[in-house]
Amino acid sequence: MATTNKRAQMVKGSTWRVTQDATIERLGPNPAFAQAVSAKQEELKPSWRAKTIEWADLEKLARKHAKSLGLPENIAINTVDVKAGDIIEITGSSTNAHWTRAPYQTFIGIYFPVKIGNRAGWLPYAGFEPIVELDKAVTVEEWVIRDTATGKFFGGTEYVDTVYAEPDATGYRSWHYHYNAKFADTFMKAKRFKDLSKAKMSVMSLNGYYDGLPGSENLPDWVGGPKVMDIPETWEFVKFDKVTKTEIETVDLQAWHKRLWELRELTVRFGSPVRTLYNDLEKKDKLDEFSGMLVVRAPVETSAYWGASHTHYTKELDPKVIEEVDSVIAQFGLKKADIKRAKDPNCVAIAFKGVRTALKFKLSYNGPLSFNVLDLTTLKEVVDA
Repeated sequence: MATTNKRAQMVKGSTWRVTQDATIERLGPNPAFAQAVSAKQEELKPSWRAKTIEWADLEKLARKHAKSLGLPENIAINTVDVKAGDIIEITGSSTNAHWTRAPYQTFIGIYFPVKIGNRAGWLPYAGFEPIVELDKAVTVEEWVIRDTATGKFFGGTEYVDTVYAEPDATGYRSWHYHYNAKFADTFMKAKRFKDLSKAKMSVMSLNGYYDGLPGSENLPDWVGGPKVMDIPETWEFVKFDKVTKTEIETVDLQAWHKRLWELRELTVRFGSPVRTLYNDLEKKDKLDEFSGMLVVRAPVETSAYWGASHTHYTKELDPKVIEEVDSVIAQFGLKKADIKRAKDPNCVAIAFKGVRTALKFKLSYNGPLSFNVLDLTTLKEVVDA
């Protein structure tokens, strides 16, 4: 099966069938060429020191001399034999000038990590591209954010200026950085995300969702901080195939973003697992059925510095705590269908069929864990506030 644009389709997991017996050369730098260049440079250095030639010209003249001697810049370090019908599997991303530890060689050119039967190694694209045809294609899915008003794709932000607040009583002036959104014309030039959750995290960070959330200091560097910009009502999530550069599907960004902020206070007051459970149960119309919730979370403290109050978790939950919660549930005789649960490093939330069950669970436990029991009324009041 013939194919075009082979290199774009040579992604991890794709397989390629060899069409003819061949010996593929793996090229590396020619030591004789390098020695000739080095010798000529030494010969020309007095002229460089005398400032009659520039350093760049020195190197060009040295390389030109080495080529005039008939020395090839690169030579075959070793070879790989393949036979017609062999399947070459691409096992990773291509690289330029791959270096291998043993026998301390550098491969020159574009190389792909491959597997041929039980053999694994690197093959030069120029060496095997002419003798293979596509055996199994792979779809590489990525996500971008598109502005439906312009058809352009979000490409990140760029710094504009620094905005200072009015001085307080002590004369201190707080500030934040002002950014503008950048846009690209194509998928590949946009800011791309490996999965939808990372695209959502980027939107949350842009709109300041994480600012002031307990535990936000433990997020990656690229997440969190104050609000950067308002999210336009014309944005949407788009999944596309990186190989063929074609659109696969779109996801409603606006409905998700609106609901995200409606439930934000649940995260602030009770932890993100409570928000997750509430949202999932609401979607399935099971809030009334699972009306009681038990929450175990790490201690929270509030501190003040730089003129602002910051609430954060003092530590993450010990994994042994989560195991103990599971053990208590098992001893209580509850079935999987009777509970729903969610967790993150700082919190475990369990929804029960009724507040009474949650209270019985709490009263039956005599260990060191501290539980917070929530009912549906409390949760709805927080959401609707």
